[in-house]
Amino acid sequence: MKCGLLGGKLGHSFSPQIHGALADYRYTLCEKTPEELDDFLKNGDFTGLNVTIPYKKTVIPYCAELSDQARKIGAVNTIVRRPDGTLLGHNTDYFGFAYLLRQSGIAVAGKKCLVLGTGGASVTVQAVLREQGAQVVAVLPRVITDDQAEDMHAMLSRAAENGVREALVGNMGHIFFARRAGMRVRGDFGLNVFNSFTEGVLQQAGLVSATASFELRVAQIRDLAKAVDTEMIVYGRLPCMITEQCIIRNSAGRCNCTVPNNLADRRGALFPVLPAFGHRNQIFNAHKLYLADKHEDYETAGLWGVRLMFTTETPHECVAVMQSYQGLTDYRPNGLTRGLYYRGVE
Repeated sequence: MKCGLLGGKLGHSFSPQIHGALADYRYTLCEKTPEELDDFLKNGDFTGLNVTIPYKKTVIPYCAELSDQARKIGAVNTIVRRPDGTLLGHNTDYFGFAYLLRQSGIAVAGKKCLVLGTGGASVTVQAVLREQGAQVVAVLPRVITDDQAEDMHAMLSRAAENGVREALVGNMGHIFFARRAGMRVRGDFGLNVFNSFTEGVLQQAGLVSATASFELRVAQIRDLAKAVDTEMIVYGRLPCMITEQCIIRNSAGRCNCTVPNNLADRRGALFPVLPAFGHRNQIFNAHKLYLADKHEDYETAGLWGVRLMFTTETPHECVAVMQSYQGLTDYRPNGLTRGLYYRGVE
């Protein structure tokens, strides 16, 4: 049996070592350019393939048949060559995410779920959450330029077709995209809600909720008039900045956004650098905001909801954090911060 991983840039992958430790078949990296893809899929010598970016959608026309999940999601991450030589496309991400929820004891029925991102994996997550009874909310990127407008409209339209009815926006100009897709609009932290007047303006603009600025003190958030439902970020790495240029490509000479990257300051603190829509980068705080042990403060602030914002955490860390906020464990992340909630902007 000859298997492998098909993708664009695979130098970071540990898949051969993982498969070598778990099984006895040959597993190789199949790094192909778009020009090489057609010949490889038609004439390549393989029994099965895992598929990663940027080809999860590109491979679909080469598959004679798709599994129900792959067809519903519109993305393929596993290809099997059948005895007659034709290709069958699967999407195992669907089962993987469903298994993660089940093993973690997380019930999403009747809850609102934010899906960070609009790529192939996000569509898979949306499908699982929707089938388990959750209400999915699309999150728009922080920056959308004119030449990206139609792509954004196409992605939001696809999300709407998959049952997404609400969008979280961090820019007043992005309300148009959500409304064009027929979605209700919720306000993200980028709208800089610092006072009750701002919330009133957002109410007049038709927003159904807003996120309080994380530069406010908890007492100031408590004093907001709450003209619209108000939420507060209570966990996660807070964003420091977003860059127009990909700093990873500019420093390394090539795009390597699929593996963890960091910026270090002069004291050695590491600031995660994550990819953002439009081949930009978003730089996050070196420390994680943590307020589980301060729950009485935000529970009495008149909030509609609180947000746990996951970025670089492993699945096990996500579960540990969730359990700590549910009062089930005393887990605390290393290098935590209280943000500005208890000291204000100096």
